[in-house]
Amino acid sequence: MKNSTGNIGVKRGCITGWWCINGPLRVSLILELHHSPEAYHNHTSSSAKSRSNVLPPGLSKLPTIHHTTINMGYASATPPTFFAAGLALYPLAFYLSIPEGATPSRLALSREIISFVHCTFMVLLAGMCLRGNHAALTPPPDTAAALSPDSDLPIIATKSNFGNAIMALETAYLLQDSVLLRYAFHKSKRLVQAGMVQGSPLGRHLSWHHAGLALPLVTLQWYISKGREKGILVLVMLMLMNASSPFGTVRWYLINFRPTNRRAIATATIGYLCTYGVCRVYLIYHVLKTFGSQQRLSAFESFRKLRLPCKAGTATMAIVNSAWFLMAVKNFIERDLKRAS
Repeated sequence: MKNSTGNIGVKRGCITGWWCINGPLRVSLILELHHSPEAYHNHTSSSAKSRSNVLPPGLSKLPTIHHTTINMGYASATPPTFFAAGLALYPLAFYLSIPEGATPSRLALSREIISFVHCTFMVLLAGMCLRGNHAALTPPPDTAAALSPDSDLPIIATKSNFGNAIMALETAYLLQDSVLLRYAFHKSKRLVQAGMVQGSPLGRHLSWHHAGLALPLVTLQWYISKGREKGILVLVMLMLMNASSPFGTVRWYLINFRPTNRRAIATATIGYLCTYGVCRVYLIYHVLKTFGSQQRLSAFESFRKLRLPCKAGTATMAIVNSAWFLMAVKNFIERDLKRAS
């Protein structure tokens, strides 16, 4: 969780772990979810299981939303609309927010604000989508349904136009953000080399990371356009991982722009660690538990039944996320708390 005040280009404390772990899991998930050629059908179960078994605490209070349209009275949750909006609005917001001759720190701040808004919006949309599809995330009412093939399980077979739109928006964000990061890197590098500003140029590694994530998601958009997508609800559940990012952004801002406010930094770090533990470590177990419950299996047993690509990606994410979380807690206790005292 080290983050130097002199290197504004460092995104936030979690960035190394984020680069390493999200790519393998999302790529393997998309490959796994499109491995089988069977046709998919909508799940129509009316199971009245408790929603508390489906969503992490707090999300059950979100307003209900139908899984095919955004219930706003005027906007349909169509993936092309969300994709086009993401590609247009995010770069426009970035362009309008940077003044002439912006320094590397100012470029980074504009991008972080957009990241904060996007991650918050994605968590809200994902929670609404999952709540609207809670019946597809509950165990089947009979044993025969629990013995169905993986591809026929509600969590895999259910289609959701709203979920497709969420993934389209995430794809657009990753694509445009990888381009913006490259632009900001070269712009800040020229300013630093010319001696016009001090500090380090923005890092470019995150741009490659986002580009790598966007490629399989673009493939997913092709499957969606053909009506062959599956496992969308699993991917939407993973979007809840974005819940820790706003806390990380606040912490990044305090470290780089308010470095003397140690108490606020410690508070932001605690909030970040808590959300990271719930949304990036526990959530993996929760997804496996939800998947396994539809086959009358435990989370560990459902993990063992996964195909090799998905099993490798899930294991990589669980191990690296957990290890990074424990190291971050250790660093916080040994460094930040002692310094604050």
